[in-house]
Amino acid sequence: MYTKQVNANKKKETDTISYPAIRVTNPLIKKELIDLLSSYCFSMGSTGIEESETGFIAYFTEDRDTLEIRELASSLTRLARSFNPSIDLKTEVLTIKEYDWVSELKRRFKPFVVGNKIRIRPPWAEPSSDFIDVIIEPSRAFGTGEHPTTRLCLLELETLSDEGFSGSMLDVGTGSGILAMVGSLLGFHPITAIDNDPTAVEIATENIRKNNLSNITVTLSEPDGLTGSYDLIVANLTAGIISQCIDQLICLGHKKTRWVFSGIMNDQQEAVLNLITGKKMRLLRKR
Repeated sequence: MYTKQVNANKKKETDTISYPAIRVTNPLIKKELIDLLSSYCFSMGSTGIEESETGFIAYFTEDRDTLEIRELASSLTRLARSFNPSIDLKTEVLTIKEYDWVSELKRRFKPFVVGNKIRIRPPWAEPSSDFIDVIIEPSRAFGTGEHPTTRLCLLELETLSDEGFSGSMLDVGTGSGILAMVGSLLGFHPITAIDNDPTAVEIATENIRKNNLSNITVTLSEPDGLTGSYDLIVANLTAGIISQCIDQLICLGHKKTRWVFSGIMNDQQEAVLNLITGKKMRLLRKR
């Protein structure tokens, strides 16, 4: 995750914490619309998406204002109608108790495979000898690699590894640390993972420890707080944040660096492509 910082009031450990969520449903909804709306929720600060055949639930952090979440739900309806004017989309604002959240995560988070090599699993699932196993502790604050933009990044890391590309790696907006960990397991070394959210740094560090990976350094930082250069720079962010930090990301590369940009909605692709080509960067592949 890579967002502007939000100062939330700390709660006592004995307090019951509640989290807002938005449920979006339509019996005839198409997968491409689910992807569009869930990507929009992520760009607006959602910390996790649970998809179903008829829609999805987008989760948010406890500090988000209820009115703000209701306005976001309304904007999802408008966005859906711009995609399909006749669609009847139902949106509900929910309040999720922390104990409900934990039990729900354990119920729904099953091991899944990305590409030909990578398998993501929770700590309580059995390991597999057929894949590169990555352990992710599901968290109320960060995803588990199931989101389409994260999957695309994972597939690109696998492709780069298969092509023989290697070297140092920078993961910008690391969140749970999943991209950095997969990069490490695919042979990239050394790896720096940064985020401007202290909770992300804490969670990524713990996930990396559980996977026994010693070549990843997790840092609370913005891109302009780094020095040196990297062979691979992965930025699974949003179009807006990419445009804000593109110059810093370019400065952290060299002549042979590969950049992977993701988190970009379909209607933003052209603008981002124009941005990066305007910086004398060359598009090698698009997924």
